[in-house]
Amino acid sequence: MIEPEMAFYDIHDNMQLATDLLRAPGDVCYSNCAEDLEFLDKRAREEEAGKPQDQRSELGLIDRLKFEPAMNFKN
Repeated sequence: MIEPEMAFYDIHDNMQLATDLLRAPGDVCYSNCAEDLEFLDKRAREEEAGKPQDQRSELGLIDRLKFEPAMNFKN
């Protein structure tokens, strides 16, 4: 229920707030849990290898997270 506190925001402020709310957890995970993300990336690659070629993702887990426009991780 963040909307009442943002009653006087315009559409651009709301879009920036939504982007920030999506980006913050990703930044924390990427900066504090890089080893865990690498482990999950490895597991995802192994799982992708078992799929038929036409169903495989070209990007790994970390690459997919970085690809998302809102997830502009700070390296």
